[in-house]
Amino acid sequence: MPKRPVTPETIFDLQFVDAVAPSPDGAWAVYTIKTIDREKDDYQSHLWITPTQGGAPRRLTQGEHKNFGAIWSPDGRWIAFVSTRRDKRPQIYRLPLNGGEAERLTDLDGDPSSLAWSPDGKSILFNFRASDPPEQGHLPGSVPEKKAKTDGKDETKKDDDKKKKEFGGDLVVRDLRDGAERTFADVTDFTVTKDGAVVVYTVSSKKEEMNGVYALRLDRPG
Repeated sequence: MPKRPVTPETIFDLQFVDAVAPSPDGAWAVYTIKTIDREKDDYQSHLWITPTQGGAPRRLTQGEHKNFGAIWSPDGRWIAFVSTRRDKRPQIYRLPLNGGEAERLTDLDGDPSSLAWSPDGKSILFNFRASDPPEQGHLPGSVPEKKAKTDGKDETKKDDDKKKKEFGGDLVVRDLRDGAERTFADVTDFTVTKDGAVVVYTVSSKKEEMNGVYALRLDRPG
């Protein structure tokens, strides 16, 4: 088969496979395929599932939006993932793999990431960085907003954003039974013990006395 010459237009036809997540029993794998939309100058990403021992893959998500970050529930019956299908804002969804629609779990204004299912299946944990509130008096995309950016008035905000990235976001623990959430600030990393009872997390804060490693029992309120 003759090789196809690579041109700038070739990029638009490529499909990028990413973030392969095997099921708990190893029989299935969920992965992301990212494609480029040349007309909208943007990309879409969708979740696919395939048997690991051979067989046809199946697409799990549809539409003109981004779906990513899939994780399996411990019993292999669900996947949780992030999607921009609602108002182009990333939210966490839960999809049953035996059929049915995805259920939205969050209503966030910001970026959820690093999803993790507790081993007992009762909670989903994730990192979250809230969106910055719009500057008062400047509508997004307005001339005053653009002028403020060009005359250096937002330099302080840029410095604040840089400092924010040096510290952690929020760790959110969401109970899937009643929707209750617990939030812990300035968390850079976390892991859950095998029994699902304890989450261990690290804190990097502007308040140096708060920095360190913490343990939280998930089976106790508060």
